[in-house]
Amino acid sequence: MDPYASTVRGARFSRSSLRSRAGFSLLELMCALSVLILGLAGLVQMLLGDLALHERSRSTAIAMQSARRTLEQIVGLDPATAFASFNATTADDPPGAQGSSFAVQGLSADPADADGLCGEVLFPVSAGAPGVVDETVGGAFTVAPMDLNLDGDSTDNDVTASMRLLPVIVRVRWRSSSGRSEVYELRTILS
Repeated sequence: MDPYASTVRGARFSRSSLRSRAGFSLLELMCALSVLILGLAGLVQMLLGDLALHERSRSTAIAMQSARRTLEQIVGLDPATAFASFNATTADDPPGAQGSSFAVQGLSADPADADGLCGEVLFPVSAGAPGVVDETVGGAFTVAPMDLNLDGDSTDNDVTASMRLLPVIVRVRWRSSSGRSEVYELRTILS
């Protein structure tokens, strides 16, 4: 009889069989590694999502700040001067006119943008006539046409010289680091 053998509840174990049960089996090791790898993959995915969210928040904050700065410049002017300074034509520009497009430091312009600048100022203008304020233009400006010269109707195609109200949209459109097109807008009505 083996002097190192022992009996536990009727089962007989030798030193060699006890020694083989002392460590992890290959199957147990593979299961433990699989759980560890899945946990690390989840952690990496969470960190990458957090970085993407941080980048989106940063770029939105830049767009917001730039749009607000531009709108503050516009609001400080009377409607006629604001329109002449920030519309898409240079024919009526006063000294120091900004134009309808502006660059935004820290953002990449959308490749579809013709002028390559992220920011733009929009007014209700006649199609093909960027220097003419048209109160019949609806779309992005109003749900219904607006009486911009306060003459009692909203049917005038050219209120550039007589306007008393001027809707304005300041829009920043950029391409995010993930390749998505992002937009931030501010709207107001000058009087």
